[in-house]
Amino acid sequence: MASKKWSVPMRVYHWLNSLVVTLILITVVLRKTVLDKYLVNGKIQGFLTGKGIEIDKDVTMKLAKIIRSEMWEWHYIFGFVLAFLIVLRIILFFTKSGKLVIKDAFSFLTKNKKDNYWVKLLYLAVYLSIFIISVSGVLMYFYKDLGWTHDTKETLESIHVAVMNIIIYFIPLHIIGIILAENEDESGVTSDMINGGGEDS
Repeated sequence: MASKKWSVPMRVYHWLNSLVVTLILITVVLRKTVLDKYLVNGKIQGFLTGKGIEIDKDVTMKLAKIIRSEMWEWHYIFGFVLAFLIVLRIILFFTKSGKLVIKDAFSFLTKNKKDNYWVKLLYLAVYLSIFIISVSGVLMYFYKDLGWTHDTKETLESIHVAVMNIIIYFIPLHIIGIILAENEDESGVTSDMINGGGEDS
């Protein structure tokens, strides 16, 4: 029986994953810009000084953290959703559509090497990066429950941030790659991930 190149679960995963990663990055950008604790603290201090009110900077820093805490809660929520999606992706690796990515990625080891095998290898590297981000994020969230020290949490955070940078660089490369593919020999890659692509026997 004929089937689509990309199954419905694979397509749902792809777009949900894209959405969740984007939302997570938005929370990171907000935390580093308009909701930066030092910036918010400075705004609070400036406002209070203008009203003739003097409050210790440690107190206003706590207020700054409280102001951005609700936004950061969404970072945790999106992070747990991403962790769930990673579990789903691992399951999908055992489906026909999931195996296709692995088959194409490592085709350079066979006689049937695909011209774009390096692209699929890059995708696998991104999947691994998202896996590391999810695991490190969950472990950071529960580090106290696990009885770990703050130093351990900081080590996890360093890994978390470093690998997140890989994703940040990948997104524009991915978009550029799609644009190039659509205008060259792989037109329809975007619509394929929407409608499933051509049928495989």
